[in-house]
Amino acid sequence: MPTLNPSLVLIGPFPPQLRSLGAEIYSDLQAARNGFENSACEVLAITLTALRESRFEATWKKIQNSKKQTQIILICPDSYRSKDVIELYEKYPIFRWRTSFENGDIVRDLHQALERSRHLQQQETLNHLLDQETKDLETFQTELENRVEKRTKFLVESRRKLFLMNSRMEEFRGLLIDFQQVTSQQELEEILNKALSRRMEVQWIRLLVGQAEGDFQKNMSEVLNYETLSLPLYHGDHRLGSLLFMKSKPKTFAKEDVDFLRQVSEIVALALERLTKASELRSLKAQWDSTFQAIADPILLIDSNYSVLQSNRSNGKAPQQTCYELLFNRSTPCVDCHRGENFSLNQGGETFSVTSQTVGSSYLNLYHNRTQELRMEAQILETARTAELGTIGSSIAHELNNPLGGLLTFVK
Repeated sequence: MPTLNPSLVLIGPFPPQLRSLGAEIYSDLQAARNGFENSACEVLAITLTALRESRFEATWKKIQNSKKQTQIILICPDSYRSKDVIELYEKYPIFRWRTSFENGDIVRDLHQALERSRHLQQQETLNHLLDQETKDLETFQTELENRVEKRTKFLVESRRKLFLMNSRMEEFRGLLIDFQQVTSQQELEEILNKALSRRMEVQWIRLLVGQAEGDFQKNMSEVLNYETLSLPLYHGDHRLGSLLFMKSKPKTFAKEDVDFLRQVSEIVALALERLTKASELRSLKAQWDSTFQAIADPILLIDSNYSVLQSNRSNGKAPQQTCYELLFNRSTPCVDCHRGENFSLNQGGETFSVTSQTVGSSYLNLYHNRTQELRMEAQILETARTAELGTIGSSIAHELNNPLGGLLTFVK
């Protein structure tokens, strides 16, 4: 028969041949304590006398510390009361009890007890593994639930931010469209208050350009108890002013609100710059129109069909009037007209010197009336002839007076 695990311990007058099973046999509990105190005992075959010794309790605790699944085979006489045996079964893990050492079933009992002990060990190991797996699964489940919860919160927050971003983008697009139509700073401020006051929970939006921002904020905080967010307005390196957003305390501006309002302030700065440029252009246009209308000579911008596109001599007439209708009341183009070149015209007894230049597909003509100049030149020429005749007459008279003076001298 093959040798079993040496963790078989027999205490009592057991047959020596049981050592062939790999068992350790001790005569009494004292010998057993000295011999197997530190060994791992899986099956303990013990007499009732040894079991009932007072020192067995300490030995059993040490055995339990090494092997909790140790099985006991109890050798008990028939005369022992069954009630006492039941108490022992309740107190110790007694696998089986026998009445004699010589019983032939002791070998089988040892085998079965050993199998039982190892089965319990495996069961305990399995239970431990199951417990560990259960704890791991619970930990994993808890972690998974936490991740799901975090993911859910993240998705909810993402949906909220996406919805907020879409609504803000719609507001931003609306502001861009509205800002293209404003013509004054007051309209710009009204559009901001109408578009943002309700959605941003802002009580008042004020646009300050060239004003004392610090004094205004101080007055708002003292008089109306407002929480103020001031955003500077820049065009390049030039500061145009400030955009103030005011909330009633204790409300504050969230970071995402501040980021959105910064974007709004950028397009407000662009709108202000556009208004400034438009005002400058209107002023320059007024100056140019005044200068253009103040030029004495007619200036006409005409197309290839002689239609007047722009003129300082339109006199409120139809814009589709031709140049020859506007200036000379003619029904046909002037005979000597050469668009794109310098030429002269004689119309109604007056002479015009025309300077014509090509401007794209149009022509810019400057009409200079030289009638009075030509008359003055003719008068000057006539006066020059008369003066020349006087000069010649005076020279002849001088030449005649010289010899006549000598003759008169000799006559006397």
